[in-house]
Amino acid sequence: GALSDASRWGTFLGLEGIGFGFVHNKAQLPEGERSITDYRIGLGGGTNMFTTGVGYAWSGGDTDSFGREKFFQLGLTGRFNRYLSLGANVNLSTESGAHQELFDLGVRPLGDDRLTVFGDIEIAYQDGDRIDTTPWSAGAMLEIPAGLKIVGRYFDDDADGNRGFTVGLAYSFGAGFNQGVARGSWMPRFDDDSELALTNWGVRMGFPERSNLLNPLLEGSGYLDMHLKGSPPYRRYRFLDSRRTFREVLTALEGARTDDRVAGVALNLSGARLSRGQAWEIRQRLEELQATGKKVVVFVDEFGMSTYYVASAADHIVMDPEGLALLPGYVLGRTYVANMAEKLGLGIEEWRFLKYKSAMESLVRHEMSEADREQRQALVDQYYATMREGLAAGRGVSEDTVDRWLNEDVMFIAQRALDENLVDELGRWDELKDAVKKLEDRKVQFVQAGQLANVWYPSKQWGEIPEIAVVYAIGACAMDDGIEARELEKILRRLRGDRGVKAVVLRVDSPGGSPVASDVVASQLRRIMEKKPVVVSQGDVAASGGYWLSMCSNVIVAQPTTITGSIGVISGWVWDKGIGEKVGMEGDFVEAGEHADLFYALKPPLLPVAIPHRAVTDEEREQALDGMKSMYAGFVKAVAKNRKMSEEKVEALAQGRVWTGIEAKSNGLVDRIGGLHDAVMIARELAGISPGDEAEVREYGPKGLVRWKLPTPSLSAPFASIGSISNGATEILLARWLLGADSAGREEAAEATDGTYLDDYNLLYLRRLVQNNGRAQCMLPPDAIPQDGSRGGR
Repeated sequence: GALSDASRWGTFLGLEGIGFGFVHNKAQLPEGERSITDYRIGLGGGTNMFTTGVGYAWSGGDTDSFGREKFFQLGLTGRFNRYLSLGANVNLSTESGAHQELFDLGVRPLGDDRLTVFGDIEIAYQDGDRIDTTPWSAGAMLEIPAGLKIVGRYFDDDADGNRGFTVGLAYSFGAGFNQGVARGSWMPRFDDDSELALTNWGVRMGFPERSNLLNPLLEGSGYLDMHLKGSPPYRRYRFLDSRRTFREVLTALEGARTDDRVAGVALNLSGARLSRGQAWEIRQRLEELQATGKKVVVFVDEFGMSTYYVASAADHIVMDPEGLALLPGYVLGRTYVANMAEKLGLGIEEWRFLKYKSAMESLVRHEMSEADREQRQALVDQYYATMREGLAAGRGVSEDTVDRWLNEDVMFIAQRALDENLVDELGRWDELKDAVKKLEDRKVQFVQAGQLANVWYPSKQWGEIPEIAVVYAIGACAMDDGIEARELEKILRRLRGDRGVKAVVLRVDSPGGSPVASDVVASQLRRIMEKKPVVVSQGDVAASGGYWLSMCSNVIVAQPTTITGSIGVISGWVWDKGIGEKVGMEGDFVEAGEHADLFYALKPPLLPVAIPHRAVTDEEREQALDGMKSMYAGFVKAVAKNRKMSEEKVEALAQGRVWTGIEAKSNGLVDRIGGLHDAVMIARELAGISPGDEAEVREYGPKGLVRWKLPTPSLSAPFASIGSISNGATEILLARWLLGADSAGREEAAEATDGTYLDDYNLLYLRRLVQNNGRAQCMLPPDAIPQDGSRGGR
């Protein structure tokens, strides 16, 4: 009757957490044609398991004819597993005692959205009395293939004798890599006599859904367009930081590998500043992508060892016509400052009892010890072997050819690089698309990482999505800077109690530092292991205190060239051996206690630290060494326990010796060779998450609020007026530089490594030593850090 004459349409707008909509109705009623517009606004939020929302409804137009009232709404939905959904919605009138409850049930027999069976029932009250009629409905939705929905529903509304059923279709569609951003639906409604009562048409825009019906037509139609300028940080600052993080790079490459619409990757390496470890992991992802038959095309201009290691994996390399390649191999060197310290009047004493724990050598020696030379040579030999193997395989040449490139040629202008087969073509970045077109023999669409399927489509899974927590321990092991152990311990404690977190991956990129800071974190990892698996991913460096962090885990994953091990401790003493006299400073004190004056210090102007006024006595030194030996014995015992090795075997591997990831895999200090992505996959497996199931990877770790650049302080500015009045100004200037108040290029180095350890390591170690004077430190030997000989850093 009247329903068949109705005209009804509406518009809805939804953003994250808020929605608004209205529906306009026009009907032929006994008193004539009437119309009304119903408005709704709501707020909501929650998780995959539980959501809640509140709303307010009002109407405009012939409200009396349609019996409309203003009311509040409260909705709750619980999806406790992938098979079951329960919902409840309450409408409370603000104008009368009327209220209404609606309950719904959804079941997915297959555990996913291919088949959903649903039903609902309504209970209404008027003036405090329940209305006898109980409208209900039931139906099912089939979605095969993804994006095409077939819906059927039967409804029974005793209130007005309104019974019938609907059968309809909905399809999510789009163009190319914007597929699924729009959905159209057609839903005819039939009455109890199977007569067509009305037809609902709908269009939804903006919410992406998987849609596989047209996938065969789009297969291989796009290339991921990726620029890797700068050094990808592990974590961004909360504000004013648009850099792409390292895991986002890995996620994009994995998305390109698994998205059938992607035929390859176009990678711009101009301005890339990749560490050796980052380069290895990115190359691994590119090789896995190529194993599926997809292509990699790379653009380079000026590059060194690490950048070319990535580029050499490509199917096609385009080099700028004015570009330059520097491929000198690898070097690990040290600057020895014993003479400088003597001239400054700084006394430096090394407390060392382990053969390879050479962290203080540059401060007290004039040349490299044989032990240090041995371990450093092993490091650079492994770097070189990894590079040579990769370049030979990637460019299809012999390893002898690579040796010639690195040992005889070293520097390549663009034309020579082309002649020597280092690259395939000369051109600019904007010409790379032509190279892709030639390689594919067709035109392709260039897309961004955000359009790939693994990030473009939100999850539709019911119930809890298991979480893999990736936690970052980056920088020197310290309580309130570097890894920020105090904050990191809080994060790990919270993850331990979070039932939704099924496994923890700790990314360690640390040269070590404070044993206290290291063990604060390690003790939390031990407690987490009682409840859930812990996997450690070692980056460029995970040695000494960094290895202390790593050992409390189910699996340790290292890169081939990771610097790890360095199981040991070292310390020393820095004191005033004349610097105070040189600048005209004197001190005096009173004391109570035989050793009270040990830490009494003069503080020369403009120096960032106070320097004790005297050397230690034999008795004090002996006590310090006893403490260090005890700490070392505990370190060895802890490694043996956590790695399930004998103490004798650990002792043979310890003595402060550093190892590459390959060596550490052979001797048992690490378990597998791989990167961060591999560690996450291992964590999934240990947590019992099936390969086809969804899992959310969420990142944790200290990060700053705002990213900005401060001007680098001038080395000489503080001394502009001092030099003319003080004979000790030069000594203060050099001491200020040595102890770290000013260090040329420190800001740039910190920027390149997310503020970790590329500041001149000799200075970093000396500063830590002075700040922790006389206390044992678990720190890596200076300069044994990621270093590309062509750049003096990366």
